[in-house]
Amino acid sequence: LLELRKLNSVSPVIKVLRQIREIYRLIRLLARLDVDVIQTWMYQSDLIGGVVGTLLRKKIVWGIYSSNLEREYYKRSTYWAIRLCGSLSRYLPHRIVACTRAGSLAHIDIGYPKDRITHIPIAVDTNSFKKCASKRFSIRQSCGVGEHTKVVGMVARWDPQKDHKTMVEGFSLVCDERLDVELWLAGGYGMDDSNRELLELIESSGVTSRIRLFGAIEDIVSFYSGIDIFALLSNGEGMPNVLLEAVSCELPCVASSVGDIPNVVGEYCQLLKHNNDLKLSQALIKLIELDKGEAVNLTRLGRKYVIDNYSIESVSKRYTDLY
Repeated sequence: LLELRKLNSVSPVIKVLRQIREIYRLIRLLARLDVDVIQTWMYQSDLIGGVVGTLLRKKIVWGIYSSNLEREYYKRSTYWAIRLCGSLSRYLPHRIVACTRAGSLAHIDIGYPKDRITHIPIAVDTNSFKKCASKRFSIRQSCGVGEHTKVVGMVARWDPQKDHKTMVEGFSLVCDERLDVELWLAGGYGMDDSNRELLELIESSGVTSRIRLFGAIEDIVSFYSGIDIFALLSNGEGMPNVLLEAVSCELPCVASSVGDIPNVVGEYCQLLKHNNDLKLSQALIKLIELDKGEAVNLTRLGRKYVIDNYSIESVSKRYTDLY
């Protein structure tokens, strides 16, 4: 399937022929492995896996995630894949796994059969996602940031579903109140200095010197360990992994009240019902000034909650039961 992603620079006819070739190779591979269940994840893979599984007469399990399916937030090809999956969802998959309840409802609205959808949440490797004092020291030292500085961090790709504009503008209001703050932005797909639109947004904030771009980073636990508050501003979500990872790393959090976020981590997170720079700045300042003992108690309870409900062990058992 990875070969299907390498076809952007060739003609449409050659691209289609190569895709057919790769699908044929996939059919031969799965036939040779003699699998019992084909599990796919997200729309293009659901379509391919659904067709291949039907040809091989295998059990098919689709995976769905998003809760915001509006046209404006997707590339044209992805949007039409979503709609086609909605039409075929009564015929191809035997079961459909939704990792969020909000996502289940959104997909039912476009034709997915309710009786085939099973809710299994995403999992977090809680043994890996935990705060680390040595990693905190290392990343802060490399950035020249002392312990007195309060660092707000956001991990999200550059995408219409993510609201970096409100994040940057809200942070600039925090800077009007405090001198001891920084904003760290990380993520793939345009979260570096090659993104002119992002750079213009940061420059217009007036606090360029207090914002750092990390781009895609391999050691995300170092990033979580280095910051003091995690923020996630979004126009739409299912249940973002990064938010559960941040709670697992015992970080105070603020996030948009979208998708399954209120139901899943609302008790351990400051929620913004509407993305608004003033409301965001107020929430961030509240967390910055939170009593240390109260903050420790809240974040420890949050980590325990993630371990009890979203650890790999607890979620994998639910997949085993499904299969």
